[in-house]
Amino acid sequence: MIADGLVIMALLGLLGIFFIIQLKMMFFPQIKGEIIEFESIFDPDCKSCRGKNEGKTSLPIKVKTDDGKIISAEISACTMCIEGIGIGSRIGVTKVGSRHIAQACANIRGRNN
Repeated sequence: MIADGLVIMALLGLLGIFFIIQLKMMFFPQIKGEIIEFESIFDPDCKSCRGKNEGKTSLPIKVKTDDGKIISAEISACTMCIEGIGIGSRIGVTKVGSRHIAQACANIRGRNN
């Protein structure tokens, strides 16, 4: 009985940590900028994950950072469709290992523009 409760508490704690990490990535990304270019095989009709890129979970993009640098990053096709992200959209980029992962960048009011 006590062991079951401890397992549940540990799982809830782990979910809480992941939630906090996601909030940090959204509100305080390492790099902020705007999308300037999509990979040439991107399908603007929201079929990027089912068409030429079937099975691919992220698409390469080019981002112009606030300090003027242009970096390559990856963004989820689902994030682009759900958040309505396009050329010129404000995004946050977090470096994970050797990859740059882009996500919606929220401001205090929760908008990504």
